[in-house]
Amino acid sequence: MVDITDVSIETFSTESAAGAIVSPASDTKKVIIPSPPSTQIIPINPRPAIIYLTDRAVSDELKAYAKENKLVFIVPEKTDSEGVGEVYTWVFEKARKLNIQKDNISVKADAANLDLAKAAVELIQEDYEVEDTKIFEY
Repeated sequence: MVDITDVSIETFSTESAAGAIVSPASDTKKVIIPSPPSTQIIPINPRPAIIYLTDRAVSDELKAYAKENKLVFIVPEKTDSEGVGEVYTWVFEKARKLNIQKDNISVKADAANLDLAKAAVELIQEDYEVEDTKIFEY
């Protein structure tokens, strides 16, 4: 069993999207800032992000999977195409703050939401000009 105590669940809310972020602790690095002299701890090694469509609550299994594979799961409340598109836009804009890779954001779904995920990916590919958005079944 994987120790999931350092996997955080944070909620997010924007004008048109809301949900939860399942994120294992980031690797960090201590940086010295010369002027004015100070030190700062910054996250390093951005991780892949997965927009995960499910009707279930975030489980310990999902947390363990995120930690083992060093992934960030974004679980939106709205699973319709427009809602997922809004979440994609928000994640893309906040990639640095979330310590994720902008070019490695995928959409995945459980079996019950696979058709919604396919529709969402089609919308993202059309509206956001992203060609390699990936869909997998978890």
